[in-house]
Amino acid sequence: MVLELQDLCFSIGSSETLKGVNLSVGGGCILCIMGASGAGKTTLLRLIDGLIKPSRGKISIFGRALESYKKRELAKIISYVPQFAPFEVRLTVEEYLLTSRFAYMNLLGSLTKADHAEVDKALFLTGTEKLSRRDISTLSGGEMRRIMLAAALAQSPQIILLDEPTVYLDPKGALDILLLLQKIYQSGITIIMVTHDVNQALLFGSDFAGLKNGEIFFHESSVKAILNRGLIDALFDMHFHQVYHAADKTLQLVPAK
Repeated sequence: MVLELQDLCFSIGSSETLKGVNLSVGGGCILCIMGASGAGKTTLLRLIDGLIKPSRGKISIFGRALESYKKRELAKIISYVPQFAPFEVRLTVEEYLLTSRFAYMNLLGSLTKADHAEVDKALFLTGTEKLSRRDISTLSGGEMRRIMLAAALAQSPQIILLDEPTVYLDPKGALDILLLLQKIYQSGITIIMVTHDVNQALLFGSDFAGLKNGEIFFHESSVKAILNRGLIDALFDMHFHQVYHAADKTLQLVPAK
């Protein structure tokens, strides 16, 4: 298993955000974690990335306890793309991506030709080569989302964690990002993304988990099973109509009034 969570809990004061989360994730998949606001989705990603520590439970990456990894070791395995972009940072796109190579720097903090090659590769994969000399504070929301994903790829990770990767994007920008994520996961990288958008999840994911009230409500790899059991309705405590597009029969879930 790439990732295993066992009885994972997280509390802030007397408030328990996550309550005994158990989840196993295999390799080479797009796991979409769905749930309402406040369900604990972002907290879960931050725990997996080691940014915060659980109050109880265990996280294992490739069968090894998360806490046993050194920071540089972990940075070669997991990259994390948060919701919000670092607009205040005064760097060019290329400089920003090069900071993603910190785990590979030598003792003198020097970058090698291999580091620059990985940055060039990430720019190429995300179609952002023309942005390399731009100050990141001048980028549009869609451009910045691509650059943040490029920075994650520049780490040469085996797992990418994404927090609402299409937030604030227009329909075309969102579609471009989702198609890019499909291409990345097909290359063998495991993607774990959280989203409110059930249609994006069901169309582009390969595995699906529902997080409700701080617990895993379901974990499935079959869209049909999710819909037949009414799991999305129960996850969000509301009813959705299942609508199929006349042209290509693409499924859309439409909230019932």
